[in-house]
Amino acid sequence: MSNYFELRPEVPGELGPDTIMDTSVHPPKVSNFHFIFDGWLGDHLVECFPCFLVARSLGGSFEEAGLTGFVLDEVAIERDEQLDEFEPALKIPEFLWLKISGEIDRDDFFITEKHYLGVSKRALDIIRRTSPSFLTFKQR
Repeated sequence: MSNYFELRPEVPGELGPDTIMDTSVHPPKVSNFHFIFDGWLGDHLVECFPCFLVARSLGGSFEEAGLTGFVLDEVAIERDEQLDEFEPALKIPEFLWLKISGEIDRDDFFITEKHYLGVSKRALDIIRRTSPSFLTFKQR
């Protein structure tokens, strides 16, 4: 894929204590993902290195379009106490773990050499339909 896009999604929280991660490799390999939202600015694709999360509706759009290089899986989600205190009315949609399994030049989703999320133009077009406010990307 001579043309792809390197994405840098919103980071609305942190790994939770129930995350199981092998840090003997880089990037670390996560076998159980627990995520704690400490805010959320509205994007449907977010990250917390080395993992990505996608709103269920956007993940469904990826599947409907036949995009490749990812698997959707469950993630344990919770809200930080301060988020509940300062923004109790904030509704966060259901998120899934977007496990990236693809390869550059073959799939729509892959991890770049610098450990960013790489996507095809087809994938970026679907993501952009959700009007992300904090996603940045560069064409490579």
